[in-house]
Amino acid sequence: PHVFPGEILTYMKNKGIAVPKTIFIATDYTCIPFTEEIQCDYYITPSPLLNDEFIRRGIAAEKLVPAGIPVKQEFGMDISCEEAKKRLGLDEAKHYLLLSGGSIGAGKIKNAICILEQYLAKHPDYHLIVICGNNEQLLCDLQKKYEGSRNITLLASTAQMALYLKACDAFLSKPGGLSSTEAAVSGTYLIHITPIPGCENKNMEFFGTHGMSIALGNDFGRLTPALEQMRNPVYREQMKECQKKYVPRSAAADICDLAESIVE
Repeated sequence: PHVFPGEILTYMKNKGIAVPKTIFIATDYTCIPFTEEIQCDYYITPSPLLNDEFIRRGIAAEKLVPAGIPVKQEFGMDISCEEAKKRLGLDEAKHYLLLSGGSIGAGKIKNAICILEQYLAKHPDYHLIVICGNNEQLLCDLQKKYEGSRNITLLASTAQMALYLKACDAFLSKPGGLSSTEAAVSGTYLIHITPIPGCENKNMEFFGTHGMSIALGNDFGRLTPALEQMRNPVYREQMKECQKKYVPRSAAADICDLAESIVE
């Protein structure tokens, strides 16, 4: 799933060193730079809609397999919002918003919280959960300001991300390829904010264009309207159906099947 090991294996091949069959797995909704330099037997793309981009970059069409981005099976589990809350020990009478900046706690998390505070004040039945990842400084800063808050919960990393996605009404996150796919497989109302320039802009564009997220970027002025839109059950269901249509659920299993087939 990373170009650098692909470059190493390609160098070894060019030096006549025997290497096993290799499959490159794209984990962003674009053909990232230097993918065309590596020599793999197959390339897993996130969607058939993106295959032309890989072909334009010089990758042979017959090597492309649009199986999708693999995520843990638990993200696709059939579990109700109420059951997820129960397993996490959350108040089943509350509605939850989940805010994350990925494993590195990136993005303008503090800016988002400032606006979300106003939303929480108007909607006391909502509660905000903030996941800071391994960004210890962010967690420390937020604890100084929000420790003891009755409607904001701060977490570092969590091994229960699949349950949190099922338990929340909306997930606000920078558009990482993996986290966006996890949300889509989970069927979670997704709001994309503050992309890291580059691949994440492409991820946000793909999701927003195909109705799988609300793509705000850095326009926090649209955050409150996006949350109000979230309360419309028809719109929520439309987003969920788009996620089912454009994001494969069985990517991990299909990639395993491919791996087994090419060594038999």
